[in-house]
Amino acid sequence: MAITTYNMEASALSQSVRAPAALLGNCANSSNLRTPLNVSSSGLLNAQTSLLLIGGTTAEGQPTSQLMKHFVRGTWPHLSELILGGIGFTDAQLAQVIGAMQDLKTLSVRHCKVGSSFLKALRPHSQTLTTLSMTFCEVSMPSLVPEIMASFPHLESLYAEAVTSQDFIDGPPWVCEHSLKVLGIEVSFSLNQGADYQRQVLQRISRLANLKGLLLDRGRRIEKGLDLRLENGLEQLATLKRLEKIEVHYRMEPFSECDVEWMINNWKSLKEVARYFRQKNKEELLSMFTAAGIKCRAF
Repeated sequence: MAITTYNMEASALSQSVRAPAALLGNCANSSNLRTPLNVSSSGLLNAQTSLLLIGGTTAEGQPTSQLMKHFVRGTWPHLSELILGGIGFTDAQLAQVIGAMQDLKTLSVRHCKVGSSFLKALRPHSQTLTTLSMTFCEVSMPSLVPEIMASFPHLESLYAEAVTSQDFIDGPPWVCEHSLKVLGIEVSFSLNQGADYQRQVLQRISRLANLKGLLLDRGRRIEKGLDLRLENGLEQLATLKRLEKIEVHYRMEPFSECDVEWMINNWKSLKEVARYFRQKNKEELLSMFTAAGIKCRAF
Protein backbone atom coordinates (compact mmCIF):
# COMPACT_ATOMS: atom_id res chain seq x y z
CA MET A 1 0.00 0.00 0.00
CA ALA A 2 1.42 3.38 -1.02
CA ILE A 3 1.56 6.34 1.29
CA THR A 4 0.50 9.73 -0.01
CA THR A 5 2.77 12.58 1.03
CA TYR A 6 1.79 16.23 1.23
CA ASN A 7 4.34 18.97 1.64
CA MET A 8 3.01 22.04 3.42
CA GLU A 9 4.46 25.04 1.55
CA ALA A 10 2.92 28.48 2.01
CA SER A 11 -0.85 27.91 1.74
CA ALA A 12 -0.65 25.10 -0.82
CA LEU A 13 -0.43 21.33 -0.48
CA SER A 14 1.81 19.25 -2.71
CA GLN A 15 1.49 15.52 -3.33
CA SER A 16 3.80 12.57 -3.89
CA VAL A 17 3.70 8.80 -3.36
CA ARG A 18 6.00 6.96 -0.99
CA ALA A 19 6.59 3.28 -0.32
CA PRO A 20 5.37 1.70 2.95
CA ALA A 21 8.97 1.65 4.24
CA ALA A 22 8.69 5.41 4.75
CA LEU A 23 5.90 4.99 7.28
CA LEU A 24 8.14 5.60 10.26
CA GLY A 25 11.20 6.88 8.42
CA ASN A 26 12.75 10.30 8.36
CA CYS A 27 10.09 12.63 7.00
CA ALA A 28 12.74 15.07 5.84
CA ASN A 29 13.92 12.56 3.23
CA SER A 30 10.63 12.64 1.34
CA SER A 31 10.95 13.61 -2.32
CA ASN A 32 7.92 15.66 -3.34
CA LEU A 33 6.56 15.91 -6.87
CA ARG A 34 5.00 19.27 -5.97
CA THR A 35 1.81 18.55 -7.85
CA PRO A 36 -1.05 20.78 -6.62
CA LEU A 37 -3.69 18.82 -4.72
CA ASN A 38 -7.32 19.38 -5.68
CA VAL A 39 -9.04 18.09 -2.59
CA SER A 40 -12.60 18.63 -3.74
CA SER A 41 -12.24 16.65 -6.96
CA SER A 42 -10.05 13.77 -5.78
CA GLY A 43 -12.04 10.60 -5.17
CA LEU A 44 -8.78 8.90 -4.15
CA LEU A 45 -8.51 10.98 -0.99
CA ASN A 46 -11.85 9.75 0.31
CA ALA A 47 -10.43 6.22 0.38
CA GLN A 48 -6.97 7.25 1.62
CA THR A 49 -5.76 5.14 4.56
CA SER A 50 -2.11 6.28 4.92
CA LEU A 51 -0.87 9.85 4.95
CA LEU A 52 2.54 11.47 5.45
CA LEU A 53 2.47 15.22 6.08
CA ILE A 54 5.66 17.27 6.08
CA GLY A 55 5.00 20.61 7.61
CA GLY A 56 5.60 24.28 7.88
CA THR A 57 3.25 27.21 8.31
CA THR A 58 0.74 29.02 6.16
CA ALA A 59 1.59 32.21 4.31
CA GLU A 60 0.01 34.15 7.20
CA GLY A 61 2.31 32.41 9.67
CA GLN A 62 -0.51 30.42 11.28
CA PRO A 63 0.36 26.76 12.01
CA THR A 64 -1.05 24.66 9.20
CA SER A 65 -4.52 26.23 9.31
CA GLN A 66 -5.48 24.87 5.91
CA LEU A 67 -4.54 21.37 6.96
CA MET A 68 -6.71 21.64 10.07
CA LYS A 69 -9.69 22.53 7.89
CA HIS A 70 -9.24 19.32 5.88
CA PHE A 71 -9.33 17.18 9.01
CA VAL A 72 -12.37 19.00 10.39
CA ARG A 73 -14.18 18.60 7.06
CA GLY A 74 -13.46 14.88 7.01
CA THR A 75 -11.29 14.91 3.88
CA TRP A 76 -9.72 11.59 4.90
CA PRO A 77 -12.55 9.63 6.59
CA HIS A 78 -10.79 6.25 6.35
CA LEU A 79 -7.35 7.37 7.53
CA SER A 80 -5.71 4.83 9.85
CA GLU A 81 -2.01 5.70 9.46
CA LEU A 82 -0.81 9.28 9.93
CA ILE A 83 2.69 10.79 10.08
CA LEU A 84 3.10 14.47 10.94
CA GLY A 85 6.67 15.59 10.31
CA GLY A 86 7.55 19.04 11.61
CA ILE A 87 3.94 20.24 11.50
CA GLY A 88 4.15 22.04 14.85
CA PHE A 89 0.67 21.22 16.11
CA THR A 90 -0.29 22.20 19.65
CA ASP A 91 -1.71 19.67 22.10
CA ALA A 92 -5.24 20.90 21.36
CA GLN A 93 -4.74 20.80 17.58
CA LEU A 94 -3.40 17.26 17.70
CA ALA A 95 -6.41 16.25 19.78
CA GLN A 96 -8.71 17.72 17.13
CA VAL A 97 -6.91 15.84 14.35
CA ILE A 98 -6.99 12.51 16.21
CA GLY A 99 -10.62 13.07 17.15
CA ALA A 100 -11.53 13.25 13.46
CA MET A 101 -10.04 9.80 12.78
CA GLN A 102 -11.44 6.31 13.21
CA ASP A 103 -9.61 3.07 13.99
CA LEU A 104 -6.17 4.68 14.14
CA LYS A 105 -3.38 2.11 13.79
CA THR A 106 -0.21 4.16 13.29
CA LEU A 107 0.58 7.68 14.50
CA SER A 108 3.91 9.49 14.29
CA VAL A 109 4.33 13.12 15.35
CA ARG A 110 7.49 15.24 15.31
CA HIS A 111 8.07 18.73 16.68
CA CYS A 112 4.56 18.93 18.16
CA LYS A 113 3.22 19.59 21.64
CA VAL A 114 1.72 16.56 23.38
CA GLY A 115 -0.13 16.41 26.67
CA SER A 116 -3.42 15.53 28.34
CA SER A 117 -5.62 16.58 25.40
CA PHE A 118 -3.55 14.43 23.05
CA LEU A 119 -3.87 11.41 25.36
CA LYS A 120 -7.61 11.91 25.85
CA ALA A 121 -8.18 11.99 22.08
CA LEU A 122 -5.97 8.92 21.62
CA ARG A 123 -7.77 6.71 24.17
CA PRO A 124 -10.74 5.79 21.90
CA HIS A 125 -8.17 4.13 19.59
CA SER A 126 -6.87 1.84 22.34
CA GLN A 127 -8.05 -1.32 20.58
CA THR A 128 -6.50 -0.48 17.19
CA LEU A 129 -3.31 1.52 17.83
CA THR A 130 -0.17 -0.58 17.25
CA THR A 131 2.52 2.03 16.46
CA LEU A 132 3.07 5.36 18.19
CA SER A 133 6.03 7.68 17.71
CA MET A 134 6.48 11.01 19.52
CA THR A 135 9.93 12.40 18.77
CA PHE A 136 11.34 15.90 19.23
CA CYS A 137 8.05 16.81 20.90
CA GLU A 138 7.36 19.12 23.81
CA VAL A 139 5.70 17.05 26.53
CA SER A 140 3.48 18.92 28.99
CA MET A 141 2.29 15.82 30.87
CA PRO A 142 5.10 14.10 32.87
CA SER A 143 3.20 10.83 33.17
CA LEU A 144 2.28 10.67 29.46
CA VAL A 145 4.51 7.73 28.49
CA PRO A 146 3.57 5.49 31.47
CA GLU A 147 -0.11 6.29 30.88
CA ILE A 148 0.20 5.31 27.22
CA MET A 149 1.85 2.01 28.14
CA ALA A 150 -0.96 1.40 30.61
CA SER A 151 -3.76 2.17 28.13
CA PHE A 152 -2.99 0.56 24.77
CA PRO A 153 -2.99 -3.25 24.95
CA HIS A 154 -2.08 -3.85 21.29
CA LEU A 155 0.83 -1.44 21.09
CA GLU A 156 3.78 -3.04 19.26
CA SER A 157 6.14 -0.08 18.71
CA LEU A 158 6.57 2.95 20.94
CA TYR A 159 9.05 5.77 20.34
CA ALA A 160 8.74 8.37 23.07
CA GLU A 161 10.23 11.49 24.55
CA ALA A 162 11.89 11.71 27.94
CA VAL A 163 10.26 10.21 31.01
CA THR A 164 11.75 10.52 34.47
CA SER A 165 12.88 7.37 36.23
CA GLN A 166 10.41 8.09 39.06
CA ASP A 167 7.43 8.37 36.69
CA PHE A 168 8.60 5.22 34.91
CA ILE A 169 8.86 3.28 38.18
CA ASP A 170 5.66 4.59 39.80
CA GLY A 171 3.44 4.34 36.70
CA PRO A 172 0.44 2.00 36.54
CA PRO A 173 0.75 -1.59 35.25
CA TRP A 174 1.46 -1.83 31.52
CA VAL A 175 -1.23 -3.48 29.42
CA CYS A 176 1.20 -3.72 26.47
CA GLU A 177 3.65 -6.02 28.24
CA HIS A 178 2.97 -8.92 25.89
CA SER A 179 2.45 -6.96 22.66
CA LEU A 180 5.34 -4.46 22.69
CA LYS A 181 8.18 -5.42 20.33
CA VAL A 182 10.09 -2.13 19.96
CA LEU A 183 10.66 0.44 22.71
CA GLY A 184 12.49 3.65 21.93
CA ILE A 185 12.68 5.86 24.99
CA GLU A 186 14.63 8.43 26.99
CA VAL A 187 14.67 7.58 30.70
CA SER A 188 15.95 10.51 32.76
CA PHE A 189 17.80 10.05 36.06
CA SER A 190 18.94 12.84 38.35
CA LEU A 191 22.62 12.80 39.29
CA ASN A 192 21.87 11.58 42.84
CA GLN A 193 19.85 8.57 41.66
CA GLY A 194 22.11 5.53 41.76
CA ALA A 195 22.00 1.84 40.98
CA ASP A 196 18.78 1.25 42.94
CA TYR A 197 16.79 3.45 40.57
CA GLN A 198 18.50 1.86 37.58
CA ARG A 199 17.50 -1.58 38.86
CA GLN A 200 13.87 -0.57 39.32
CA VAL A 201 13.64 0.77 35.77
CA LEU A 202 15.28 -2.36 34.37
CA GLN A 203 12.89 -4.49 36.40
CA ARG A 204 9.91 -2.88 34.66
CA ILE A 205 11.49 -3.32 31.22
CA SER A 206 12.16 -6.98 32.05
CA ARG A 207 8.40 -7.60 31.87
CA LEU A 208 8.38 -6.90 28.11
CA ALA A 209 8.96 -10.55 27.24
CA ASN A 210 8.41 -10.14 23.47
CA LEU A 211 10.66 -7.10 23.07
CA LYS A 212 12.90 -7.27 19.99
CA GLY A 213 14.35 -3.77 19.90
CA LEU A 214 15.47 -1.54 22.80
CA LEU A 215 16.49 1.93 21.62
CA LEU A 216 17.77 4.27 24.31
CA ASP A 217 18.31 7.96 23.80
CA ARG A 218 19.17 10.90 26.01
CA GLY A 219 17.89 14.36 25.16
CA ARG A 220 19.86 17.52 25.78
CA ARG A 221 17.90 18.22 28.97
CA ILE A 222 18.70 14.87 30.60
CA GLU A 223 21.53 14.65 33.12
CA LYS A 224 21.90 10.86 33.15
CA GLY A 225 20.38 7.99 31.17
CA LEU A 226 19.74 4.28 31.64
CA ASP A 227 22.98 2.33 32.13
CA LEU A 228 23.00 -1.27 30.89
CA ARG A 229 25.61 -2.89 33.13
CA LEU A 230 25.54 -5.80 35.57
CA GLU A 231 26.35 -3.56 38.52
CA ASN A 232 23.09 -1.71 37.79
CA GLY A 233 20.92 -4.81 37.50
CA LEU A 234 21.35 -5.80 33.86
CA GLU A 235 20.78 -9.45 34.83
CA GLN A 236 17.09 -8.65 35.30
CA LEU A 237 16.77 -8.39 31.51
CA ALA A 238 17.47 -12.12 31.11
CA THR A 239 13.74 -12.40 30.43
CA LEU A 240 14.15 -10.62 27.06
CA LYS A 241 14.81 -13.84 25.14
CA ARG A 242 13.66 -12.37 21.82
CA LEU A 243 15.79 -9.22 21.97
CA GLU A 244 17.52 -8.65 18.62
CA LYS A 245 18.81 -5.08 18.78
CA ILE A 246 20.14 -2.63 21.35
CA GLU A 247 20.89 0.95 20.38
CA VAL A 248 22.21 3.57 22.83
CA HIS A 249 22.60 7.17 21.68
CA TYR A 250 24.58 8.55 24.60
CA ARG A 251 27.81 7.87 26.44
CA MET A 252 26.90 5.51 29.26
CA GLU A 253 29.64 3.98 31.37
CA PRO A 254 31.78 1.48 29.41
CA PHE A 255 30.75 -2.16 29.17
CA SER A 256 33.03 -4.58 30.95
CA GLU A 257 33.97 -7.93 29.42
CA CYS A 258 31.63 -9.52 31.97
CA ASP A 259 28.76 -7.33 30.72
CA VAL A 260 29.38 -8.36 27.11
CA GLU A 261 29.77 -12.04 28.03
CA TRP A 262 26.48 -11.90 29.92
CA MET A 263 24.68 -10.36 26.90
CA ILE A 264 26.06 -13.01 24.56
CA ASN A 265 25.09 -15.87 26.88
CA ASN A 266 21.62 -14.60 27.80
CA TRP A 267 20.35 -12.88 24.66
CA LYS A 268 20.66 -15.67 22.12
CA SER A 269 18.57 -13.76 19.57
CA LEU A 270 20.77 -10.64 19.71
CA LYS A 271 21.88 -9.54 16.24
CA GLU A 272 23.05 -5.95 16.62
CA VAL A 273 24.51 -3.60 19.24
CA ALA A 274 24.97 0.09 18.49
CA ARG A 275 26.50 2.49 21.02
CA TYR A 276 29.52 4.62 21.87
CA PHE A 277 32.64 2.51 22.38
CA ARG A 278 35.32 4.81 23.77
CA GLN A 279 37.05 2.65 26.35
CA LYS A 280 40.59 1.30 26.10
CA ASN A 281 39.39 -2.28 25.58
CA LYS A 282 37.10 -1.28 22.73
CA GLU A 283 38.64 -3.70 20.23
CA GLU A 284 38.40 -6.63 22.65
CA LEU A 285 34.71 -5.98 23.28
CA LEU A 286 33.93 -5.56 19.58
CA SER A 287 35.75 -8.83 18.91
CA MET A 288 33.64 -10.63 21.52
CA PHE A 289 30.42 -9.47 19.87
CA THR A 290 31.69 -10.25 16.38
CA ALA A 291 32.83 -13.75 17.37
CA ALA A 292 29.30 -14.41 18.61
CA GLY A 293 27.84 -13.32 15.25
CA ILE A 294 26.54 -10.01 16.60
CA LYS A 295 26.92 -6.92 14.43
CA CYS A 296 28.41 -3.87 16.18
CA ARG A 297 28.05 -0.23 15.24
CA ALA A 298 30.30 2.12 17.18
CA PHE A 299 29.29 5.78 17.14
